[in-house]
Amino acid sequence: MSYPKIIILAIGGSHGDFLLKSCEIMTHGKIKDSDVDLNGRADYMSTFKTQTTLQTFKKGKKQKLEINYKTNDIELSHIYYEEFQNFTSKFYYIDFDKKYLDIVLDMCIEKVCNNNIDKAIEYFKEYIIDGIAKKINKTNYREILKLVWWNGIKKYKKLKDIESIDMLSFYNFDEMCKILKKLNVYNKENLTVYEKFYQKWYNNNKKFINKF
Repeated sequence: MSYPKIIILAIGGSHGDFLLKSCEIMTHGKIKDSDVDLNGRADYMSTFKTQTTLQTFKKGKKQKLEINYKTNDIELSHIYYEEFQNFTSKFYYIDFDKKYLDIVLDMCIEKVCNNNIDKAIEYFKEYIIDGIAKKINKTNYREILKLVWWNGIKKYKKLKDIESIDMLSFYNFDEMCKILKKLNVYNKENLTVYEKFYQKWYNNNKKFINKF
């Protein structure tokens, strides 16, 4: 089995996508217009992210995590797996104060689902256990999702030696560079390219950032 060197765990709001895209740009020094959309969502996807997030449950049951493909050095997942306890990867999770849950949920609904609540509910059902997913409706989806998400963060902390990354640090360029240095991907030669990406992401997220 091929283990990533680093695995980032993060709930919705697309902060995890932004961090992984940041690592990618810092490593390769290339950007394109589609890296950030008008809603401020960073374009990041990998087989590992898809398997560990969107293919977590099948017929309401959590699937065993099996990696039979080559992973990237740094990967992202939204879901905690007990199998992670046996991984040789270094784990980090994106942390924030519980009072910000509503803002993060709003970010996710707008970025991922274009503020379409029906679409959002169906999207969230993909990675929630069947017994809970069946109970979600337009009246209760916010409270259920906030509970599921916060419990998810608590599960992240079960991993030995996992380190937190402060979400609010993403909103300061210098602090973001410190995070990239911590993840050992910072490359001064690619700083100008990265800053262009960062500013576009920041500007497209400003209406949310101003709420924190």
